[in-house]
Amino acid sequence: HRYSLFERDVQLEVDKLINRLVVELGTGGNYRVQVGSPADSWYISCRDFVEQQYEEEKKIKVKVQGVTKIHNRLLRNRFEETLQSL
Repeated sequence: HRYSLFERDVQLEVDKLINRLVVELGTGGNYRVQVGSPADSWYISCRDFVEQQYEEEKKIKVKVQGVTKIHNRLLRNRFEETLQSL
């Protein structure tokens, strides 16, 4: 029984990874997903921001269990072009 639960969890992770790769390939690399860890500075700031917002606005204590960063090259290029035109 324990093995079947483990096998199911592994299969779910594999499916998630395959879906991410399909999206990245389908966009020609314009869209990329990066799973964060507490060692990443952006992970900690995002986690703290979300937890603080829920606590302040909704009066709910939440614990963020993971942060994923989405890289969108098209939006980044547009942002940089706008910034340079200012």
